[in-house]
Amino acid sequence: MKLTILLLMFLPLTAVSQTTQNISVVSAERLNVVYRGIDNPVKIAVPGARSFTATAPGMRETEIPGNYIINPGSGLEVNVIIEAVMNDDSIIKEVKSFRIKGLHRPMATINGYNSTDDTAGLSKKELANAIIGLDMGDFLFETNFNVKSFTVSFPEKKNMEPIEIEGNKMNQKAIEAINKLRSGDFVLISNIRFLDSSPTTCFPYLASIIVEIDEKPHKLITE
Repeated sequence: MKLTILLLMFLPLTAVSQTTQNISVVSAERLNVVYRGIDNPVKIAVPGARSFTATAPGMRETEIPGNYIINPGSGLEVNVIIEAVMNDDSIIKEVKSFRIKGLHRPMATINGYNSTDDTAGLSKKELANAIIGLDMGDFLFETNFNVKSFTVSFPEKKNMEPIEIEGNKMNQKAIEAINKLRSGDFVLISNIRFLDSSPTTCFPYLASIIVEIDEKPHKLITE
C-alpha cells in the first residue's frame, strides 16, 4: 500500500521551545487521516534543523532518512510529536494529529462491476476476457490495488476441477473450461487475494463472485 503523507516543517530560527501555531504544511491537510491495520508511509522534513526526532504510537522509521511508517492501533486519533534542534540550538516541538479510520471490507469486482448482492450475467467471451479487481469503497486516497490470485470453479460440473490462477485474468486452462459451458451454467470465482502491498493482513480474501453464463445479446460489462 502506497499512501504518502508529507509533513514539511517550516520552523523559524527564533521559535520558542513549544509552538502553539500550526507551522506544518501537510499534503493531505484536508484529510489528516491514517488507516488502522495497514502501513501509512509518512515523510517528515525540518528545513533549518540540525536534527529532529518524530515519535507516535505505532510509528517506526524506515531505512530512508525522514521516512516513517504509521500503523495505528486503537483509538480515534494518533499524535505525531516532532522535536527539532535548530541551527541556533533552539528546540522546537510540534504535535500533528491524524484521525484514525478503519478500512471497510473491500468488494470484489469483475470488469469493474460489483456483484456481491446478485449474480453477474456474462457471456463466455466476456468471462474469458474478464478482469478481477476490487473496490475499496470510500477509501480517501487514490490507490491502484491489484489482484494477485484467485480460484475458478464450476459447482454444477462434477467432472471439472477448480482452477488456480495467478494474476487478475483468466489463464488458458480456465478459458478452455469456460468455452465448454452453456447458458445457465454457474461459475464461482473465489479465494481472491490482493497483491502483498495491499492490506492482506486485514482482509486475506475478498468475497466470492458468482457468474451465470448468459449467451443472449446484452450490454457488455466493461471497466
